[in-house]
Amino acid sequence: MTIYFQHVGEQGGKRDFPKTIGTSTGGLVHFNIDDLPEVTSVLSADQRQDVENMLRKEVPNGFQIWGIPSGAKSVLKNLRRDDWLLLLLSDGPGGSFYYGGRVIFRPEREMFDLSHRLWGEAKFPLIVLLDGRLTSYPWETFRASFGYQENWRLAGQTYRLTPERIGRSQFATETDVHSKCPRTN
Repeated sequence: MTIYFQHVGEQGGKRDFPKTIGTSTGGLVHFNIDDLPEVTSVLSADQRQDVENMLRKEVPNGFQIWGIPSGAKSVLKNLRRDDWLLLLLSDGPGGSFYYGGRVIFRPEREMFDLSHRLWGEAKFPLIVLLDGRLTSYPWETFRASFGYQENWRLAGQTYRLTPERIGRSQFATETDVHSKCPRTN
């Protein structure tokens, strides 16, 4: 398991979280595979059946979906099923992570049309299906826990939490990070 995090920003979060993640007042958004024909249309018949069966079994009540700009391809090249993606609303004072989700499925190719359909623009084609929760984990706590500088600004980028940073923290493994971080529904 690897942990990734993306700085979404307050403006992007306000615009896009309600569409495919959820809100604190309305709860999580829940998609099912039938809502996303673009995802399965690029798969072989056997792959499609495997993905549909897995999603119906593991997330029968639905999943969330997030899209990331193509510029993050190199960071996400090893993103796999059961990794985690944390979405950061603000990296300024008082900022916090808004959502954390386990990766359920990631299509191998970029999906510009799906990005456009979901978020109104084609610039988020790296699609990730997630099973997660809303949270309010403080950015300052995360930053201090993993040895990032106080003045580090993420500028809308996506990052991987490296094993070295985890090893130098109070957490022993990625699993410890996941299990010891606070969650909300």
